[in-house]
Amino acid sequence: MKAKLKKLVVLFSILILSTLFLYSCYPDYGLTTSDYDTVITLFDNTANFNKPTYAMPDTVVHFVEEGTSEDDIDRSKDALILQTIENNMTSLGYERVPVDITSDAPGFVILVGVTVTDNYARVSYPGWGYWGGWGWWGGYPGWGYGGGSVVYSYTTGTIFMTMIDPDKINTGDSTFGAVWLARINGVVSSNLSTSSRITQRINDAFNQSPYLGAN
Repeated sequence: MKAKLKKLVVLFSILILSTLFLYSCYPDYGLTTSDYDTVITLFDNTANFNKPTYAMPDTVVHFVEEGTSEDDIDRSKDALILQTIENNMTSLGYERVPVDITSDAPGFVILVGVTVTDNYARVSYPGWGYWGGWGWWGGYPGWGYGGGSVVYSYTTGTIFMTMIDPDKINTGDSTFGAVWLARINGVVSSNLSTSSRITQRINDAFNQSPYLGAN
């Protein structure tokens, strides 16, 4: 009987430790990756957003460490980001015009930037013990879990959208005339949902900005 009980206790201990380890590999807390996404928008309440045109460079600026090779920059989502922004601007009545400093200034200029950050964290579990001498099976040896920690990592990506009004640029004090800012942040995943999340969050940024519109 003691041998059977000891085997059950050992199996139960292994099950608990395995559960702790598997749970700590990624701190999802029952949430999906998209639940961690955030969309923040700010605007100048004195700005006139009822202007018909805007210009947007066809390049996304990637903020990387100095010396990073162009080959190490992931631009696989750049076209999607720019196209989604253009789709939203078109639906709001704005017309995209070429970036041409020799012609008249457009109503707005939109600049887009991206940054990717690797994050590391450690989760520690305290030790716990099991008492010996279980009831009428007195003398059974005690055992326990000595505690430990698990290190996990995750990558976050951030998209920055800045809308500039050329009429508000002041070269005297280096004010660049930003009238609308959007910051989208989320956990980067390797599954196919990344593209749909980028599209949805950019759409969210425009949807929560009802003051935008050329009409």
